[in-house]
Amino acid sequence: DFSGVSPSCEPSACDRLSLGEAYRTTNCEGKVTGQTCLVMCSDGWTLDGGESEYACLATGFSGSPPSCQANTCTEGVPSGSDLDVEASCSSLVTGEVCEVACADGYEGTTAQFTCSTMGTLEGTPPTCQTRTCDNTVPSNGGFSDTCNSVQFESSCMVSCSDGYQLSASSSTQEFHCLWDVDAGSVALQGALPVCEPILCEYNIPSG
Repeated sequence: DFSGVSPSCEPSACDRLSLGEAYRTTNCEGKVTGQTCLVMCSDGWTLDGGESEYACLATGFSGSPPSCQANTCTEGVPSGSDLDVEASCSSLVTGEVCEVACADGYEGTTAQFTCSTMGTLEGTPPTCQTRTCDNTVPSNGGFSDTCNSVQFESSCMVSCSDGYQLSASSSTQEFHCLWDVDAGSVALQGALPVCEPILCEYNIPSG
C-alpha cells in the first residue's frame, strides 16, 4: 500500500482578461480555475444581444466577447461663424476624434474634439481672431479712403482727395473686407471711383 500525505491543491487564478475599451471585464477579476464571469459593454457602447460568459480554465479565460456598438455623440458639437467644424463632428462615435479650425476670415490654432463615453463631444474650441485687410487703395491717383485696419466683413469708403473731384458719372465707393478664395486670405474688394483733377480758376497770374 502507498503511504504519504496528499498534496494541498488550489485552483489557479486566471490572468486579467483584456478585450479592449468597448468591454467591461471587471466581473472577471480574481477568477480561478472553474469559475465563470459575465462580460458586458463599457459606458459609451450599447449591447447588441446578450452578455457573454467567460470560463476560467487551466489555460486561461475561454469565451467570446459580446456585440457592443459604439454610441453616437449627439451633444456638444461646437458651432459659430468663426469656426470651421468638420462634418464628421456631427456623427462621431465613442472614442473617435474630429478637428475644429478657424473659419475663412479668421485665424487661430486648430483644436481636437473627442466623442466621450457620456455621449458628448469634449474639447476646447479654438480662439479665433478676425483677420484684417491690407489697405490696397492706390496712394496716388487722387483717392481718399478710410480703409486702414478694416476687419473681415467690415467696410470702408473711398472718395476723392483734395484737389480732385468725382466725375459726373461716379460716386463715393464702398469697399468690403472679404475672403479671397484664390489668394487664401482676406482682401479689400470694390470698384474705385473716378476722380478728376480740379481745374484751377483763381489767382492765375496775369500781366
